[in-house]
Amino acid sequence: MKISIANIMKQSAAKEEFILKITPNELDITSADALIEGDILLDFTVANVGDVILLDGNVQAVFLRVCGRCTKEYKLTCVGEFKEKFYPAGTLGISEEELTFADDLIDITQIVREGLLLAEPIVSVCSEDCKGLCPTCGIDRNTDECTCDAHEINPKFEALRQLLKK
Repeated sequence: MKISIANIMKQSAAKEEFILKITPNELDITSADALIEGDILLDFTVANVGDVILLDGNVQAVFLRVCGRCTKEYKLTCVGEFKEKFYPAGTLGISEEELTFADDLIDITQIVREGLLLAEPIVSVCSEDCKGLCPTCGIDRNTDECTCDAHEINPKFEALRQLLKK
């Protein structure tokens, strides 16, 4: 996803604000990366701060998730932030990792993609009070109750329990 910076390049300290709706495909996000429902919202500014272009903004999307406790599907809205500097191509004294631009265009695809995917938690739950599944019988404790002994100890650890009694 390339953004034209031709207007702000004409004057130092100029800035332009963008509010966009894009699809996951525009950020090269596949279903293997994340399951996203609907459009992705972008809200960012691009500013000419003299010798660099500064990109600063937020990205928001609704992720389709599976609860880490009860395994039910739910929706989670995540907001990621991004902030990067772009140097004119051919600038001396910058490292290879620094971002550059040419022809009055900056490519923000990877920056926005990373900001969004890093905002998604690795493990999340459908609600803080989710009781999860019973480890013995597998019943969903949010909707049903089971008669399993919650204090049942694995026989492999019985010797440790005997030590604690002493």
